[in-house]
Order: sequence, then structure tokens, then C-alpha cells
Amino acid sequence: MTERPIQTLYTLIMAASVCVALLSGCDQNNRGLQQKLSVVVREGLEANGIRRVAEEWGKRRGVNVVVDALGRSTYETVTKATLQSTSPNYDVVFFPGTEVAEMAEKSVLDPIRNWTAAADPDLLAVPEYKGIVYALPCDISTFFTFYRRDVVRELPETWADLERMAPTWVSKPGTPGRIKYGLAFSGQAGEELPKIFYPILWSYGGYVINDGNIGIESPEAVAAADQFRRLAKSPAVPAEIETWNALKILDEWKAGTIAYSAPQWNALYPLIKDSSDPSSTFLDIAQLPGVRQQDGSIRRSNFIQTWVLVKPKMGGRLDLANDFILFATGQDGARLYAESERGNPARTSILSDSALQQRRPEFDLMLSSIRIAQAEPVVPYYSSLHQVMNEALGRIIATSDDPKLILSAAARNIRTIMTPTTAK
Repeated sequence: MTERPIQTLYTLIMAASVCVALLSGCDQNNRGLQQKLSVVVREGLEANGIRRVAEEWGKRRGVNVVVDALGRSTYETVTKATLQSTSPNYDVVFFPGTEVAEMAEKSVLDPIRNWTAAADPDLLAVPEYKGIVYALPCDISTFFTFYRRDVVRELPETWADLERMAPTWVSKPGTPGRIKYGLAFSGQAGEELPKIFYPILWSYGGYVINDGNIGIESPEAVAAADQFRRLAKSPAVPAEIETWNALKILDEWKAGTIAYSAPQWNALYPLIKDSSDPSSTFLDIAQLPGVRQQDGSIRRSNFIQTWVLVKPKMGGRLDLANDFILFATGQDGARLYAESERGNPARTSILSDSALQQRRPEFDLMLSSIRIAQAEPVVPYYSSLHQVMNEALGRIIATSDDPKLILSAAARNIRTIMTPTTAK
């Protein structure tokens, strides 16, 4: 009479044990899925690329990745506040490479671990501050010349050639065509204006700061500023050029009113080329003009900037954040980024990949542009330096004041924001 209840009890105990074992195994298998990583990125094409990378990394690691995309107008203000917070809202921050030194100087960034330049020479433009790597680049930008091959029959080799030739590309009154502007570039003070000027400055042999030396008032810099003013005041250029930015140029290019634009961001090329606007049919790209040397050669220079991934020093998931950054900027992540919404990863092997170049023909020109490019000074007072240059260049474009005097004033202002031990 007692055997069946005992047998039943034994069966129930065994079943319960099996369930406990299964639940324990499920808990171990799903423990990673209970982990969470938060990433913030600037809204736009970059956000779509980061989302794709985050999705793949999350699958591989079993981590729930939440990607927030914030508006561009306040992005840097919000992310700087996040990095300096004692309780950051995000584990990984998509951040301008130019601002890394400033944040590193404030001791709010956690260094990148398990990565060295010697072991990964393929990665381009890695920012360092005082010999420490605090960020790895996932997006790189440079400048192209954009031109309409149905209008511009011969490319100018120098900035002086461009000044001379640009007025000839404007449609004459009473003739067919809508070319209102032979030349256009971003003349609006803000994020872009100093960056637009630097390739001209460098091609003239000038510089802003180099190893603590201020060079913005040198004869080479003054010559570059004179050239920049002549281009800005050319009859081929919009009269209100100081209000034009990249988005304005994009709109006008699609409308077919521009013949030539330089320096112009590489990111605009696929946006125009892949559009249905008639002007996209005639779009072509080339290297920037330069400055002719005494031996007849042309000295050209270009500009690079990066958007990098950093992690707040006070973040609570530093190991996961570091692993995400290594994946996102590594070979697999860079390829995903390139394939997602026209991303521009900072890797030579990806930009030179023949299969990708079939889909992204601008990658070849990007590589040749990057090889002759420079970046802005890596200094902890970058924001103040950028403001000084904006004010100086805005005066050069919009006033008739002597560029030499404007740059001398800029040099004095730069000295006031540098520490006494570094200003020379």
C-alpha cells in the first residue's frame, strides 16, 4: 500500500531536480543577456552605422545594447556633461576626436586597454594625449573637390587657378543653364569654417600651432588668408557666403546651381550621387587644388577629422565598454560600419577593399586624400582655439580689415589661452 506513494514522491523529487538543473543552465546561458551596455551617438548616418555594429556585437557577446541618438545641435554639450558626470548615463560615447585631449586633461576618460598601434597599424588617425590612447576612431572624414564635368572642362591645379577660373563657370545672362555660382564652400562660422581654411593654410606652408609654436601670423599664413579672402569675395561665390554651410551647399548642388565646390566633405558625395536629382549625373570628384612651388610642382594638403569612441572614467561597465570599442573599430565592426548607410571607417584595409570600392567608389580618393592630410592641433584648449580661429576667419571673409592684422590679433588671443610653458 505504501510503495506507490513512495514511488510517486521519488518521481516528483527527480522531476524537481531536473527542473532546477534546467533553470540553472538557462540562467547561466542567459546571464549575458541580462547585461546591458548603453551607447550614445550623434543623429544621422553615423547613428545608423553604430546601431548596426551594436546589434552584431550584442548578438556575439549576449549583451543587450541600447543606442541613443541625440540631436546634432546640442550633442557635444550633452556628451561633455556625460563624460564629466560622476554617474554617466552612457558607457560608450561617440565623440569628436578633436575634443579628446580636453577631456583627457580633465581626467574623465578611461584609457583604451588591449590595443596598441604596433599591433594594429591599419587603424588611421588614432588620437593620443601625453602618450596615452583614450579613444579609437570609428569614422573618418576628409575633403574632396566636387565639380560638374559638363561645366568644368579643366580642373584648376592651384587655389590661384581656381580664383581665376571660377567666374567663367557662371551661366551668362540669356544663355541656357542655371549655374549661379562658379564656386561655393562653407563660409559660416561654427564647426566648419576653420576646417575649410586649413587645407589652404597648410598648402601655403603655414600652420596654427606646432610643438607649442604659434604660426598663424607667419608670412605663409598671411598669404593663405589673402587667398582665402580673394576666393570668398570672388564674383563667382555667393554674396552671402558667410551664411553658407554644408547642408546649404547640398541643397544648392542638388538644385544644379553650383559648378564647383572645394573644400567639400566626402560624406556629401554619396548623398548627391545616389539621389535622383539631374545634377547628380554630372557630379565628379577630385583632389583639392594646391600651391605651385618654384620647381613647378604643386604642394597639396588636405584635412582629416575623426569621430571616436570613448568611455567615461566613472562608468560602471568599463570592461564591456572597452570590448565594444575594440569590436566597433576593428576589422569586423569597420566593415559593418562601411556597409551601413555609407559609413566611412578609419581603416586602410576597408577603404582599399576592392569589393567595397565597387559600391563606394569614393573610397579610393579618400585614401589618396588622407595620405596628404593633417589634423587640427591636439590640445586641451581646442574649443577656445577653434573659437579664436572662427572669429578671425569670419572677419577675413566679411570685412575689409587687413588679414595680417587679423591674424596678429588671433596669435595674441591664442597666447592667452595657452599655458606659459607651451606658448612660444
